[in-house]
Amino acid sequence: MSRVAGGAKLLAGSVVIASLLAGCSPAGEAEAGAAASRFQRSVAAADWASACGLLSERAGTDLESAAARPCPAALPALQLPTDDVGTVEVWGHNAKAMVGQEAVFLSLFSSGWRVIAAGCTPRGEDLPYQCAVGS
Repeated sequence: MSRVAGGAKLLAGSVVIASLLAGCSPAGEAEAGAAASRFQRSVAAADWASACGLLSERAGTDLESAAARPCPAALPALQLPTDDVGTVEVWGHNAKAMVGQEAVFLSLFSSGWRVIAAGCTPRGEDLPYQCAVGS
């Protein structure tokens, strides 16, 4: 193998590896952030059906069970924040998007990023968040 061909293969391999490494976190953050933003826009516009459509199946079911009414009727009573999404952190298939002083938690499903908890406030360093939707 010539020196040029070997160098080209090494360069191509390095580009592929760099692309894969660069694409993991920022792409996940962008996609999770976009899902959180869609949820926030729906809440701000009082488009409760769309907001409910962005919840995970479990979060929607849990909300309906706790409120004893359909999700679109239950969400307005929670008075979720309508701030824009700020920082987004992704850990594998889970993410946290800050919305003002509260958080929205998401998970990646086969259908894409879904909100698993919203209206979440920290309760202390070693305590879980208290969430209006989800757990």
